[in-house]
Amino acid sequence: MEHSDHFDLIDLCNIPAGAPILALLPPLLEASNFQVNVWQQEVSPVIQLPSDWEAYLEMLDKKQRHEVRRKLRRITGQNFEVTWRYEQPQTPEEWASLKERFFGLMRASGEDKQRFLEDPQNVDFFAHLLPTMAEQGWLLLSVLQIDGRDAVAYCSFDYEGRVLLYNTGQDLDYYAEYSTGSVLLAYIIRDAIERGRQVFDFLRGDERYKYHMGGQDTAVLGISAQRP
Repeated sequence: MEHSDHFDLIDLCNIPAGAPILALLPPLLEASNFQVNVWQQEVSPVIQLPSDWEAYLEMLDKKQRHEVRRKLRRITGQNFEVTWRYEQPQTPEEWASLKERFFGLMRASGEDKQRFLEDPQNVDFFAHLLPTMAEQGWLLLSVLQIDGRDAVAYCSFDYEGRVLLYNTGQDLDYYAEYSTGSVLLAYIIRDAIERGRQVFDFLRGDERYKYHMGGQDTAVLGISAQRP
């Protein structure tokens, strides 16, 4: 393995199960006198999407199927206006406004995300990530509004037949009792099905809501290698 004598330790993380590197790299490292360990770091729940929405609902257990339908009926049966869309800003001013709206919803989600956004590096990362992903045609930034005001937003990516859910923000003081987060998640899963995507990937983490929506665990792995 070229240049393997330049280092003594390798530590790679967040590798999805099935990635080619898992089959290719360990034998190369072992041939270069490294001791290799492949280990499960985390899980990433995914939904193998069917061809239509009703088939997706049938994939859920009876209780969760009832809950999804109930939440959708409940929020649309009120005397307020519910709309959702993917935001597609074009100008620097529109991008600046969208980022502030998204950050505002993240801060309204709770203390963890408030602390996350207190780090200027995290804010700068998001500020560059969103337009960069949009330029590649990969960004799906969905916003659900009630009576014209932002209630919840999801930042996800659309890449090679997969929709990958990355981050979210929700105003917990604005109609959260109507399960706005679950409602918007149902809308974007249904949209992914209608657009022919094969997989909805919740990315790493075993949060309960992912399984309520039909997520099934896949492994997130790490590779560590060290010279004896």
